[in-house]
Amino acid sequence: MSLLVEVTRLPLFKLPLPLRRTFATQTFTYSYRKMGKKKSSVPSEELLLLPYHQSNTTGSSATIVDTHTHLASTFAAYRGKYKAGKFETVFDFVRGMYEGRKVEAIVDVWCEAPVQKLWKEFADSALNSEERERNWGGMEYWFVMGELIHWYLILYEG
Repeated sequence: MSLLVEVTRLPLFKLPLPLRRTFATQTFTYSYRKMGKKKSSVPSEELLLLPYHQSNTTGSSATIVDTHTHLASTFAAYRGKYKAGKFETVFDFVRGMYEGRKVEAIVDVWCEAPVQKLWKEFADSALNSEERERNWGGMEYWFVMGELIHWYLILYEG
């Protein structure tokens, strides 16, 4: 069975400059440029931190499980943009990003595991409680390897 994808061209609309959006307590301003005029700007590293969930501010004991992370590619993108960044290893990065956010567990999805040999180090990094405490700051770490298109075809194409 083949999967057919139809691509539709949508008309382009002129948007007001700059466009402002407010999420919770933070306002973000987006500006649009003409194609070909690349402007290189890297936001401050502090802006990468996850916002606090409502349960953190209301005194709730609810915890968070981040169910679809791609840690290797996310950390590689971070190190590419922030060469002198404060997080030197993926473990430092995760502890720094999730610290104080009531994140109980993360599920790290590897669609490209056979291609990157790094997958085994990640998969073996939380085999016992001592390693989880040392590497992940005590959070549960779940390694998932798979091919998403394969599961899509089974679930939705029958």
